[in-house]
Amino acid sequence: LLDVPSPNLVETMASASLPLSRVTVYKNHLAFVEREGTVTSSQNTDFELRVAAARKKLMVNTLSARASAGASILFDCQTKFEGIDPRPYPFAHGDFGSFLDSCRGARVGVSWEDKRSEGRLLLVEKGQRVIQGCTESTEEYCAELQLFSEGQLCKIPFAKITAVQLSDPSLQDQLENSLVRAIEQKMPKPPAVPIDSREVIYVRAAPVANSAGSGSAAKCHVSYVSKCEEWKCVYRLDLPREDMEAVVVTSTEESGICLHTFGHVRNSTDDDWLDIELHLVANELQ
Repeated sequence: LLDVPSPNLVETMASASLPLSRVTVYKNHLAFVEREGTVTSSQNTDFELRVAAARKKLMVNTLSARASAGASILFDCQTKFEGIDPRPYPFAHGDFGSFLDSCRGARVGVSWEDKRSEGRLLLVEKGQRVIQGCTESTEEYCAELQLFSEGQLCKIPFAKITAVQLSDPSLQDQLENSLVRAIEQKMPKPPAVPIDSREVIYVRAAPVANSAGSGSAAKCHVSYVSKCEEWKCVYRLDLPREDMEAVVVTSTEESGICLHTFGHVRNSTDDDWLDIELHLVANELQ
């Protein structure tokens, strides 16, 4: 049964383990994969399958799930990401002038000389002046701070500013967070956890009533076809001695000749093949 749920259906979905149980490799770069998981008796059991985008179409088209009380397959679900902080306000921390310029539009209170002016920060006006001790070299500096208040523009000499207060409490919090982030970025950090970019397919198994009395746990069986590197057959011939000029073949046991057959298998899937049944079929999967 294939279902396409609403985007919010899997917000709180907790996934159970669905380990591999058997892999059958064929000769046309395909493998038949079987998984098996335990179903709880109290509520729905959700199993998670992760698949690369290049393998998704084949997997979805061949995916099968069965359980005692029924199972459904959920794909193309949107997962809700929690704990992601919004991007902080981009304050400039280089110097006082750059910081005020990054607050353009904010409501501020400016203390200068024995006065205090309030309004929205319009801009920090720059100027050019000759560098002290030089006659030709100039430098850029912050000349004036311009505020907009009650329809008027107020110019304040930048050199006479003694204090600036951010009037908006939310902007004050943003500044606090920005300073904390700045120091956190310089602190040593553990290695980043790799992000699994594979797409998620969920298998939901319905609860089984009175499964405890049966003596064995109920199982959910999932199978699908996946791409896999073709296995190869390798032969080895053992001869009795190299110095013999001729060997009379009467029977394998008497002559000492032994032909060994090996299967050369390479796991090119996204899963580890640990403690599973591995079957090799000398045929193509149709």
